[in-house]
Amino acid sequence: MARNVSIVIPVYNDPEGVKETLDTVCNQTYEKYDVIPVDNDSNDNTPDVLENLTRKYPDLISPKQEVEMQSSYAARNTGIEHASGDVLDLARQRSSTRWFKQEQVPHELLDQAISVAAQSPSACNRQSYEFRVYDNPEILEKLRELPIGVRGYAENIPCLVVLVGKQRAYFHDRDKHTVYIDASLAAMSFELAIETLGLASCSINWPAIRRREKQLEELLSLDPDEEAILFIAVGYPDEEGMVPYSEKKPLDIIRSYNST
Repeated sequence: MARNVSIVIPVYNDPEGVKETLDTVCNQTYEKYDVIPVDNDSNDNTPDVLENLTRKYPDLISPKQEVEMQSSYAARNTGIEHASGDVLDLARQRSSTRWFKQEQVPHELLDQAISVAAQSPSACNRQSYEFRVYDNPEILEKLRELPIGVRGYAENIPCLVVLVGKQRAYFHDRDKHTVYIDASLAAMSFELAIETLGLASCSINWPAIRRREKQLEELLSLDPDEEAILFIAVGYPDEEGMVPYSEKKPLDIIRSYNST
């Protein structure tokens, strides 16, 4: 089976943590992945735990070692060298899903995806955003009325994530747009992670309409420096639901080299 995703996990002297992590990762609904734990020259029983887990999940786990350099970055790079996942396949697999099963989205899966998003680059590593997750029916009903572009499927959304930017992370007016960059990078990582967990997502436009912004501020009790960047619908995809096809622009249209 072709692997869309290779999960690289640097490990050092953490037998209990690696067991919990690998047991969790290896018991998800998504199937097209492999796991590459990289032991960074542990001097406790972590290697033994990894060996036992490899026997437990032989089709999923391919352990590696990084002994030349004591660094999580070195361990990660060793794992990447052995990765077989195809990120292009994963990107093509992801689609903007608008029809979801009416099932609760496990918070554990959402937390996994948000943990992936937290690894995204951000200016000075300040991570000037917050993932606010809403699945309470009463709040959800009010939230679904606010963004534009959801007519016809809003009531089908079982879970909404509001990605909130926080200007407090930066101190100069020159940096006022940085929250949009930070949040956008995290959002894409989140949506790709969601795809690997057997869930689906759809980015929803949040308009610059003051009336709607004020409604959202009151509903979510946003602080003066906080603002919504975008909404993301999340849920289990309905296999019978239609997904619109939208052809991407050719590479030559969106890319140039040394253009002046």
